[in-house]
Amino acid sequence: MKQKSAVTIIGGADGPTSVFVAGKTGEKNLYRRLKNYFFNKRYQKKQRKVETSIKAEPHTLQEVVNYITEKYGATELGAFNHRFECMKKNMKVALIQKKQPNLLGEPLESFSPQNHEDEAAVKEWFKKLEEYQEKAINIPDDVFPADYHLYEINRGKVGKIHVEIDFLHGLLGGGYSGDGKALDEIWKDIYLFYGVTKDDIAEKTERYLSYVNVLAT
Repeated sequence: MKQKSAVTIIGGADGPTSVFVAGKTGEKNLYRRLKNYFFNKRYQKKQRKVETSIKAEPHTLQEVVNYITEKYGATELGAFNHRFECMKKNMKVALIQKKQPNLLGEPLESFSPQNHEDEAAVKEWFKKLEEYQEKAINIPDDVFPADYHLYEINRGKVGKIHVEIDFLHGLLGGGYSGDGKALDEIWKDIYLFYGVTKDDIAEKTERYLSYVNVLAT
């Protein structure tokens, strides 16, 4: 059976995304922790394998656009598309938190709950997260400019891939929904084409970390 999945990738991640689990301690939470432990071990092994095989074969973001258009028939979604508006807002929040968190006041990490199994604390954390998101969305474009574009690769019954590119901030991101295995291969192919430079490898830049994360996950 085809496995349905929804994945979103944002540049700069250096490992699998952490997830808060609220609820009582017990067998289920122990199982989740063990499962995450072995998942992280497998990820780290793949990460080391990817890092030893990386070569400097970079392409520009415009070349990536040309590549996905010619090879996968990608089309650009306009500003009036509901998905464009939603994903642009999410990307704006992520970019501001990464590049200019000072625009949002006190760091979000300072509100992180000490006990992730404290349901009330986790709810308060998510409330604060929503406030941060709303504040970031309302920051004017002249304060935090961007050059955001969204492209869609439609693979019919297999699913869809959305490729996000911000030319001003040099960011490649996106996600997919549908047959996880088939779409993941396409997504990794896109990142392989984008590649990294010698400086990225030497300095372990955001582009390098994103590249390793996508190929190792």
